[in-house]
Amino acid sequence: MSTPQWEAARDLYPLIDRNAADTTGTSIAAKTVEAIQRADLYGVMTPRELGGAELSIPDAIDVFAELSRADGSVGWCVMAGAILVSYFGAYGDQSLIDEMFGSGIPIGAGQFAPNGTGTSSASRPHRASITK
Repeated sequence: MSTPQWEAARDLYPLIDRNAADTTGTSIAAKTVEAIQRADLYGVMTPRELGGAELSIPDAIDVFAELSRADGSVGWCVMAGAILVSYFGAYGDQSLIDEMFGSGIPIGAGQFAPNGTGTSSASRPHRASITK
């Protein structure tokens, strides 16, 4: 099912594709970041009460896939940032929410990841424990 956010991602294809071809180094072109921000795509998973779209996971994945069709790095970065920001929007205390969302949907960079070494045991090979 098409959403306005998916349509916005589709409409950005020419710009993202052109900027990807012109970009050198490891950064996403500033014009791409700005266009995605203007299209409100960083907030696809952010709760509605904070100004986000609060899309379902399948609909959000469709948006990320459409951005990735133009440039895989862009799709990945928007996905990672959208998840990060939505997590804080959904579970942060009010002071954090006020600071983060006081000026709109922030652009998040980074991901949650275990910090340590994963190991499994012979009796439970499907479960891992993290040790530092």
